[in-house]
Amino acid sequence: PDDFEFAERSGMDAVTCDYIYRPNHIPGESETGDTFYAGGTISSREDFEEKIDSPPASESIEKKVKRYAERRRNSNIGVIHTFTGILDPAYLSMGMEKFMLKLYDEPSLVVDMLDYFLKHTKQAIEIVCEYPEVDIVCINDDVCIGTGTIISLDMMKELWKPRVEELVKVPKEKGKILAYHSDGKVEPLIPWLIEMGFSAIHPVEPY
Repeated sequence: PDDFEFAERSGMDAVTCDYIYRPNHIPGESETGDTFYAGGTISSREDFEEKIDSPPASESIEKKVKRYAERRRNSNIGVIHTFTGILDPAYLSMGMEKFMLKLYDEPSLVVDMLDYFLKHTKQAIEIVCEYPEVDIVCINDDVCIGTGTIISLDMMKELWKPRVEELVKVPKEKGKILAYHSDGKVEPLIPWLIEMGFSAIHPVEPY
């Protein structure tokens, strides 16, 4: 069965369609054969400008959401469309240690990378939001760990918050429900998320 049929049979309210763009990963492999994230290949501005993996094509984004929209018209099951955000694709493409050092040694590179991911995610969101059948827009951006945000709240306010505000302009104009995903302790961000118009967070980690 397709995911709509599965949702109907299992009592789910919605299915998920996604836009995933987390480029330049270095994969690792465990002793059991499982693959995992082992780092990123972007180390310099030259790498970023010349070696960044291409984002999903507009045609493929539209083709996928159109298929979900057509299926949605004949179903009571909702559609949640998720989008990778702006901060975790940047640090994953570099590796956490290199990213953290660049925040201090070459902040202009970090800013340009965040703006790059903002541009491409915003373009994807604009395509998807043309479809009224998409009920919920979820920004999927791991910006927290178990103790709080991965960078200081001052940096989050400067680097993350205005770009998320830009990302959600079109979904808000189109009347979409907004949700935000981040692992970790998201409590410090909840007031900002409410201010920006988000209605839900995912997940809620017990610790």
